[in-house]
Amino acid sequence: VFFVSQAENTRHAGKNKRIYFYAALHFPNPGDIIKTNICSGDYMDRTVFHIDCNNAFLSWEAAYRLSKGDRLDLRTIPAVIGGDREKRKGIVLASSYPAKKYGIRTGMSLMEACKKCPSLDINPPDYDRYVQCSDELMSLLSKHTPLVERYSIDECFADVTGCFSGKASDFADFLRK
Repeated sequence: VFFVSQAENTRHAGKNKRIYFYAALHFPNPGDIIKTNICSGDYMDRTVFHIDCNNAFLSWEAAYRLSKGDRLDLRTIPAVIGGDREKRKGIVLASSYPAKKYGIRTGMSLMEACKKCPSLDINPPDYDRYVQCSDELMSLLSKHTPLVERYSIDECFADVTGCFSGKASDFADFLRK
């Protein structure tokens, strides 16, 4: 589970109020929700989800290919996004869980990754597709809360205060699906 360890937001500091951060949308294998009292807030309790799409480039590439009829799901085999096998250059931008079992990590050179797993499926990145997927994620979240702040291409914060009734974890499960 992705854990938000600290927030440097003193603008809304006050007594007896809390801002809660939830590790809410951990893809593709959702973990438990971690609720952490980060700092105090002026006017009311806030519920802020931190959303992080793990292996985003590989997951988005796999979903795209499956939607086009490809029968091979990149998430189920040792696969990476990044670089060029023939030119023997580049780095791993994202790796599947089966690739991680070989010790392949983001930022590793493709040459080193291929030594760890000679049958590694290397796929070139399609940044335009990933930007489109990221924009679709932000659009989906914006349907549920107007307070979404993109942190990176696969990460954002969403203030969902007052956007749901019941437990925040139930709302996180709803968004995850």
